[in-house]
Amino acid sequence: MFKKFILFVGLFFSCCANASVVSDIEFDITVQNIIKSIDPKLKYELFIIKSNQENAFTTIDKNGNIIIAVYTGLIKSLSAEEFVGVLCHEIGHIHHKHVIKMMHLISKNKTTFNILGLLSLIPYINLIPMIILSAESNNLMIHSQQNEIEADIYCFNKLNQLKWPVEGIVNMFDRWSYGEKRCYFSSHPWSSSRKKMAEKFIVKSHKLPRNISSQYNQMQSRIKKELYEGGSLKYATSNDHESAWFNYLSYKYQINDQLKEDCIQYPALILKAKILAKQGKYEEAINIMDKVHSETKNMNALFQRIYWNLLFSTKISNKNLLEIQNYQKMNPNDSRALELFAYYYSKQNNRTAFLYYKAEYSLSNYNIKKAKYYINEIMKNKDKNKNSTFLLRAIELKKAIK
Repeated sequence: MFKKFILFVGLFFSCCANASVVSDIEFDITVQNIIKSIDPKLKYELFIIKSNQENAFTTIDKNGNIIIAVYTGLIKSLSAEEFVGVLCHEIGHIHHKHVIKMMHLISKNKTTFNILGLLSLIPYINLIPMIILSAESNNLMIHSQQNEIEADIYCFNKLNQLKWPVEGIVNMFDRWSYGEKRCYFSSHPWSSSRKKMAEKFIVKSHKLPRNISSQYNQMQSRIKKELYEGGSLKYATSNDHESAWFNYLSYKYQINDQLKEDCIQYPALILKAKILAKQGKYEEAINIMDKVHSETKNMNALFQRIYWNLLFSTKISNKNLLEIQNYQKMNPNDSRALELFAYYYSKQNNRTAFLYYKAEYSLSNYNIKKAKYYINEIMKNKDKNKNSTFLLRAIELKKAIK
């Protein structure tokens, strides 16, 4: 249900327990523009994960909603041509429903794996179950390799359809093939064989659109220098846009000459709104962020606008609550919606509801100690709130985390 929970599969297998989500509107729009070009009808939630791992994956949540996750380590290491190829490949997995098929296959073999796993621990009779277990595991890996090939072919065909270059993928496979060690239980085919297959799809005249290349390169440069909220401001800035970000992240909320122009567009518009909010020019900041959301349909821009409306408005109404509820429906895996609910009810002076949503948000971030604290605060005044639905919810939550 929660934002970080859906990342569990990817983070577990990549051994990246301390990863965090980067909430940057400019990064989101850059990646979403590429995805929209590849598949305009695709519905998904995007997460950019701060991690040095070079990885991207697709998965689904418990309701079947599609998740696309991209690691900052991957963006740092790939050219624009290589990155669009990786996204194309991941969308290939979605197109062929590979995640659902693999989950079904694993579920079907779950009992067999459990029994064989237990038998393999028993001395003297453990050899046969271990051999069968290895064979079953290898069967899963073969399915996984077939999935990778199908996703690759989808990628190559889609790149050709868009008249985008395949050379980026070829170069990437070429790098990966150096020193590649074959594992018996490998989930991916040899990079060298994937490279040979990709080379058959090369069309020399195909080029990546300039706007995609420039936006990606700008995002990559900011990510390498960690010029984003939650980053650590590494290295010198290269242009006015990066300098403006550096000043903002250094608590210097100044509108430079680039941002003063009335005709500025995304992505400078996003930073201008953030600076105006820090300067106390709330209405102007909200209007700009509303414009960004209406033009890009970016969910981070919508979140920012809803949050600023709550933060800066003197009067809070049911309209604000409906906005939060709609945001949660559109982004079921974004736990920040729980923060919005908490803030709404704090403005409404509903302490029980405020504490309940703070408990929920703490749980979404695996902070059980904090969640228990908020629930205990609710229980201190339970006699005054006997008829509160949030008291009943808190009681159920307390039972669930015992």
